[in-house]
Amino acid sequence: MAGVDTPAAGMSNAVPKAMAGVLPVWCTHDELIPVHRVRSNPARFRSHPDRQIKALAAMIRRHGWRQPLIVSYESGYLVDGHARLKAACFLGIDRVPVDFQHFPSHHMEMLFKLLECFRPAQRRLAKKRRRKWVTKICPACRLPFQKMPCHSHRTYCSPACRYLATRKHARATLTCATCGKVFVVPVTKTQAFSNLYCSWACRNKGLRITRLGPNNPAWRGGVSPPNQADRKSVEYDVWRDAVFRRDNYTCQHCGARGRMHAHHILSYAGFPERRYDVVNGITLCVACHGAVHGRVFYR
Repeated sequence: MAGVDTPAAGMSNAVPKAMAGVLPVWCTHDELIPVHRVRSNPARFRSHPDRQIKALAAMIRRHGWRQPLIVSYESGYLVDGHARLKAACFLGIDRVPVDFQHFPSHHMEMLFKLLECFRPAQRRLAKKRRRKWVTKICPACRLPFQKMPCHSHRTYCSPACRYLATRKHARATLTCATCGKVFVVPVTKTQAFSNLYCSWACRNKGLRITRLGPNNPAWRGGVSPPNQADRKSVEYDVWRDAVFRRDNYTCQHCGARGRMHAHHILSYAGFPERRYDVVNGITLCVACHGAVHGRVFYR
């Protein structure tokens, strides 16, 4: 057990292969060369956001150099390690470890760079490169970004920019159309229909009033039967909810809970004046309600 499970104990006597300033170089490399001598490959297609460069720079500062930059002997361009080069510039490092490699041809060099047979993610990026992209300017960071034409709804370059932009937008004060409560929403959402209400409960209540009768898009001139229209009215829903709350959503015959029906003690058809009387209602489960009426209810 002596030091087997503790990497720090095993590395206590390890000596780095070189020192790049104050950072140790643990990886195998050919030479430590100045940063300004490393030539970036103009054919690279990957872009690295600032947060990725900062995270990589923090790893290099803590662990040292664990992977060198790969430079081609034939072209002299950097083939792999553009993100590590930017991280070195971010840390202010003068020299970086470089591994010079030979490629049989320029085609093989580009194949290694663009296809990256050992990196499936880069192969997917190379395939996406052949698609048609549209360039837009992010309204949050003011930087250009590319998107596909089918993503017409995409406005920001990243979810972070979308969050920052919507958080910084001015707020608008609205009044709920149902309860009259004053609430605050972003200016960008004031045109949405759902933001006329402060909550989903108020929205549902408001729709029952504003979308009733001829105001409803599905209105067909009142062709629904009177009995069906009466059972879908606001008064019927209020009566049923009052009965459920009084009985604590519990069947008054068997004590079960779950799917409940509001049953009229005095029949719905025989006593129309008692239809919306809470005293005339009782909460029953589906099975007990079917037993009372001598039929089977499936829902």
